[in-house]
Amino acid sequence: MQLITVLISRNPSLSFFVTPDFNYLSKVLNDFADKMAFRTGGLDGIKKAIRSENTGTCVFSSGLQLSGTFTEVIEKNGEPVIFEDFRSHEP
Repeated sequence: MQLITVLISRNPSLSFFVTPDFNYLSKVLNDFADKMAFRTGGLDGIKKAIRSENTGTCVFSSGLQLSGTFTEVIEKNGEPVIFEDFRSHEP
């Protein structure tokens, strides 16, 4: 069995992972991606975008896309109803 070493670098810290093959690596990365906002969507996705404090994009069922730094969401029956994509930049 051949082992594959993967280097993941973000910021000054480095992380090394050893995986038996690329199929396993692909499965692990897809499992991780399944938990990300762009795959979970809905209320969970908007809450993740708010926690990230980064610019995100919401895609509505009509196809309309809205990008911004989301700061708040109002929900009803577990569904997002209104969300705010404005962040005040006070001096």
